Amino acid sequence: MLLHVFAALLLAYVLKRLLAIYSSDYVVNKKLPKLITLFPFMSIRSVLIPPMPLFRHYGISSTWSKRNSIYRHAHLKTIIQAPFLYGKPSVLTSSVEGIRQIAALNGGFGRTDDANGTKDLCLLGLNLIGAEGEQWRRHRRICSPAFNRNTYRGVWDSTVKVYEEMIDKEGWDSVQTTGVVNVNSITHKLALFIIAINGFGMSMTWEEQKRDSQNMMTLQEVIYMVSSHIFERSRTPKLLYAIGLPFFKRLDEAYTTFDMVMREKIKQREDELTILRATPGVTENEIGDLARDVFGCLVNSRMGASEGRVSMSDDEIISNCFGFMFAGHETTANTLAATMGMLAVYPEAQEYVYRGIVDVLGDREPTFDDFDSLTVVQACFLEGLRMFPSAFSLFRHAVRDATLNIPCADDPSSTETIHIKKGTSVSGDFIGLSYDPEVFSEPNDFNPRRWLEKERSPFTDEKQADEDPTRGSADTIDGFMNFSIGPRQCIGHKFAKIEAVAFLTHLLRSWRIIPVLRPSETHQGWRARVLEPHFVMTLTLGNVPVKFTHRTS
Repeated sequence: MLLHVFAALLLAYVLKRLLAIYSSDYVVNKKLPKLITLFPFMSIRSVLIPPMPLFRHYGISSTWSKRNSIYRHAHLKTIIQAPFLYGKPSVLTSSVEGIRQIAALNGGFGRTDDANGTKDLCLLGLNLIGAEGEQWRRHRRICSPAFNRNTYRGVWDSTVKVYEEMIDKEGWDSVQTTGVVNVNSITHKLALFIIAINGFGMSMTWEEQKRDSQNMMTLQEVIYMVSSHIFERSRTPKLLYAIGLPFFKRLDEAYTTFDMVMREKIKQREDELTILRATPGVTENEIGDLARDVFGCLVNSRMGASEGRVSMSDDEIISNCFGFMFAGHETTANTLAATMGMLAVYPEAQEYVYRGIVDVLGDREPTFDDFDSLTVVQACFLEGLRMFPSAFSLFRHAVRDATLNIPCADDPSSTETIHIKKGTSVSGDFIGLSYDPEVFSEPNDFNPRRWLEKERSPFTDEKQADEDPTRGSADTIDGFMNFSIGPRQCIGHKFAKIEAVAFLTHLLRSWRIIPVLRPSETHQGWRARVLEPHFVMTLTLGNVPVKFTHRTS
């Protein structure tokens, strides 16, 4: 009897969900193509359960696995994702104009915290990434001045120093060909060092151990653990920490140490600024020199709170540092690893970039002032980010009944309006955009040349970190959209470009990147095996095994 009741309830639920899928376009006013999946696109189950395409479970990576076909029959480059087991339908669009409208402040779309990971990134307190409205404006006003030309010059110089230390400590200065190198481990180390040095004034060394002489976790290891395991810290039940599992003990130690160290550094920087401010005749420029990094700007904002300036609490300063560490570490590291991996797959593109570097520099050493001339290297980095967009979707929801006015794919001069009901989740799909053959010809090919076919404006002449870089079409350097767009674009996009160009310029002018192939494996076979990303909060890569061969050999 109970079995019959259960079967009847199950049948009723299945019929209910089938009806929900059939009528899932109720959230819009048009018939749009549907992608039927087992779970909602950004649910925790989509993140944790491995993809099972046979059961229509594509995981969080559905837009990646279907990147060449998902919008093939969508004349507005917009589809509905309809989950079968539970949840409401959502709207996905790869339309350039659609994404711009979703990102606009007053377009009727607000951020979806769980989908964006802002809940995870704000686990230590409110920060620029998670703040909304006036709170976001306050955080932006305080943080923006730290991203300036002097900061970028410091990023270049510190990247060069880290590169030189890497060559020395890895022993590559005395070899013609290195052993097998996992590129991802190098780029993660580099990105972590650059944000720690230029963001927070911390010193880093290439060979530092994980534990010091007193068996305490080193600051370097603390920063790595904190910035690399945000999802685990945010989503793990406290019970697992109480059990005493080794990984969670280390993670708890890292977060506890990070909080303690940051509070000590806030007090230390406050004391330094207080003494300086009390010095007769001190100028704002001299104060600015002490508040030279991102951390200093955050602390300095509070010193002027009594004068009516905006400021931050200790928790907000620590949380912003935490957010910048993640954003400046994981995303840059994985994009650099992907770029170097694609350069290994496409040796002709690698030689093209090398010749572009030589044409600019000749035999002399590159400097920060060469950045605007090294467009070929920036194009190389942007091509890597196009093909492997770290922030792969722009997640929003309709805060009211809203509209998207989208050009038709078959007739761009004709626009159709999609009405979207209040509460509907809407995603701007950067993977779909990046692999749209109407925007990027031959999108599966790594081709840095595509970014140099149209004019661009000087980069280092731009002073403000909050300038919107997307002034041109999406297939130009000035219109590049994968750092996000609109007022909430990545505040560190220039920081990342300077770091990437400095590192790649020094590496490629001296070394060739060679993929480590298995027997009978082709370059494209290596690409399919090695450069298949994973998705959690961002797009990430695993090991990327290569060798470096010196160009004099």
